[in-house]
Amino acid sequence: MVPHSLQTVAYALIVLIAVGFLLIIGKTFLMPIALAILFSFLLFPITNWLEQHKVARILANIIALVCTVIVIIENYFCITAHKRSRFFFTSSSKRSCPEAGMIEFILVY
Repeated sequence: MVPHSLQTVAYALIVLIAVGFLLIIGKTFLMPIALAILFSFLLFPITNWLEQHKVARILANIIALVCTVIVIIENYFCITAHKRSRFFFTSSSKRSCPEAGMIEFILVY
């Protein structure tokens, strides 16, 4: 006969392993839901403020989403532009990518 506390620990361990397995398997489904929940919490103060200033609820949500998408795209292009400029204007890029050297030659002359 197994003691009650050991049986409880065994059940808890089985449940923990099962939940972990389901999270790993379901991450393609659960990750977008988690991001949607995060964005809804982050955008709630903006939409609430817009609603208090007499903007319709659906329009406030659209404005908040559009502003968020613009900020995300702007940050993406700023980061990638920095990486692209480092790639095209270093001397080592000429050896690894001949096209980069040609682009630099065209830009300089």
